[in-house]
Amino acid sequence: MRAEITEVLDGGVVRFASPLGTANATWRGPEPPRIGWCHVELEFPAEVRIWAAVPAGMPELRGTGDQVHVTAQVAAYDSGDRIATLRLGDSVVQAEIHAPTSEVQPGAWLHLTVENLEFYPLNS
Repeated sequence: MRAEITEVLDGGVVRFASPLGTANATWRGPEPPRIGWCHVELEFPAEVRIWAAVPAGMPELRGTGDQVHVTAQVAAYDSGDRIATLRLGDSVVQAEIHAPTSEVQPGAWLHLTVENLEFYPLNS
């Protein structure tokens, strides 16, 4: 995902803007984060506990502090491992979600609330 780091906060947290919205993420790169554009891999570091199926929507990331709201489309769901592969704009991210298979079908849209996002830089 392409994101612009707009602010470097305490504890390795960055504030970013992207075509999908603005939120905070924990920086997981070998070098300290810098203000400006970068390419990152986005990860959800923990199981998604708050989610809901929503009507067709637009991909979105927004939030500050300890909550980030994400709207994404399901690309695939492995009910055995409880892993959803989600399309988020031009990116793909996996999330552990305990959900009935009937609600998490490819093509469905989900709204997720997560405690944190993690950024792994691809161009550092």
